[in-house]
Amino acid sequence: MTDQVQVLKQLLQIPANKRCADCGERCPRFASVTFGVFLCNRCFGVHRGLGTHISRTRSVHLDKWSDEQLQAMKSIGNEKAARIWEATLEESCRVAPDAHDSVREEFIRDKYIRKRFCVESSPDGNNAQTTPAAQPASPLNPPKAAASQAPA
Repeated sequence: MTDQVQVLKQLLQIPANKRCADCGERCPRFASVTFGVFLCNRCFGVHRGLGTHISRTRSVHLDKWSDEQLQAMKSIGNEKAARIWEATLEESCRVAPDAHDSVREEFIRDKYIRKRFCVESSPDGNNAQTTPAAQPASPLNPPKAAASQAPA
């Protein structure tokens, strides 16, 4: 077994990584290296459709991974990503594993592109407002307030 397969298997044993970062489906087999999250097949399809300028995706089992990609997955993961990208998400707003593809896509666009669930900093430095950013998410570079709140 190669080192990269071993690393990915270990990462998938972390409780938060055992479910899709977007819909909660069990046993994710794909990942968005850009966001450092593990994904189910259906959410992977949406991420792939966003384009590589938004989300670079990989198969956990079929693709070769660079050291940099593995490091991104090790340093982020589903739990840390949720603290950033889902800071204000109410559980009732989460997309379900059996959701229609159009609903799933809208949720993923809200989460990563519109940053609807991120906490944005106000001009005085307080994390008081939750407004969508004017530009698409800068992958691996979420709003500063949310990133600084996420424990390492």
